[in-house]
Order: sequence, then structure tokens, then C-alpha cells
Amino acid sequence: SGQSNATGITLNREPENVYAPTDDRVNCINYFDNTTVAAPEMVFSHLEAQSFIAPQGVTAWCWGAFGQALATNWDVPVLLFNTAIGNTGIFKWRASANEEANSCATTPGACMPYYYLKKTIENYIPKTGIRALLWHQGENDYGIFEGGGFPPEYYYSNIKQVIDKTRAQLG
Repeated sequence: SGQSNATGITLNREPENVYAPTDDRVNCINYFDNTTVAAPEMVFSHLEAQSFIAPQGVTAWCWGAFGQALATNWDVPVLLFNTAIGNTGIFKWRASANEEANSCATTPGACMPYYYLKKTIENYIPKTGIRALLWHQGENDYGIFEGGGFPPEYYYSNIKQVIDKTRAQLG
């Protein structure tokens, strides 16, 4: 989860910029969700270079190599979800996790960008379980404050609220 770099965006979804795992235990739900409707049925597929990683992953990008390493080194199957959203600073994640009005646009409960993480937690995780939630964040937060960067306590406070919300949702 996190911001755009985690989504796997590559120019024109070029396969030469992504790693397709060879291990058949590295899987995803090959679906890109750009709606606020119910999550589709879980249909697992092998992660290929240009697979979507539901709900928001655009390609296998680094996640293919990551999944391959997990499957090989730990001898385990791997199922990846991707809830990253481009152009999202930590303040947007905090606001939408807390369902603050300015992040909810016109659809109640569809507060962006946290919505897709929430949707994954509610629809997929109860059926599959979860081992880890990886987060990539930072570029969008740099330069918000004068002089570049931001006070560490600002970032910490915001990400802690997102973590707390996620933990509460997961029970």
C-alpha cells in the first residue's frame, strides 16, 4: 500500500520493466478496480509481467521479484494484493482512514485513498489471511513544509492513525 511507486506503474505497462516470477506459487487476483462497487469474486492467477494485482496494482513490477524470493526462500505460496494509489501523501491516507469529509467526495464510505485498503481488508483478507502489510510512502510528503521535508512527528502521527485504523479493521 502507499503511493504511486508501489502500484507498479511503468510506461505503457512495458513488460521489460517488470519481473514475472517463474514460481507458480506467486499469485494475484488479476483485476484492476476503478469503481466503488463490491469486490469481485476471488479468482487466483499466476502473477505475470502485465498482471494487475487487485485492487490497484498495475503490473508485477518489483512485486514479482519479491514474491519469487518469498516462495523460493521460505518455500511458501504467495498471494499479493496492491492497494497503493498514485499522488497520495500521508495526510490523505490519514484523512480517508478517518473518513474525514474532504476525502469522501460524493460516495459515503468511499474515502480515498484508504478505500481500496479497506475494501481489501473487508472482502479478501477474511478469506485469505494476511502475513504483512508493506507500505511505500514519502515523495509526496517531501516539500509540504518550508525548507523541504516535514517534521518527523507529523509523518509519525499520520501514519500511526492509518496503522491504528487498519489494525482495528483487522481485529
